[in-house]
Amino acid sequence: MHYMTTTISLTKEAYEALARLKRSGESFSELILRLAKEKERVWNYFGSIPLTEKEESAIMESIHRFKKQMSARVES
Repeated sequence: MHYMTTTISLTKEAYEALARLKRSGESFSELILRLAKEKERVWNYFGSIPLTEKEESAIMESIHRFKKQMSARVES
């Protein structure tokens, strides 16, 4: 199967952040699609609840911290 590709530029910090989230055997494209789908699932759930920007930001920060903790456990 042939896939069209697009090149994107990332800072070293952004690349390293993505690399830490990448699972064994997972391509960067697969990682980005997985992260996008995870965010969609979260917003589908919370979409029915009216949130302020502050509440939305707090939820996303909590999710981010949780993912970091889980990544750290997997890497240990």
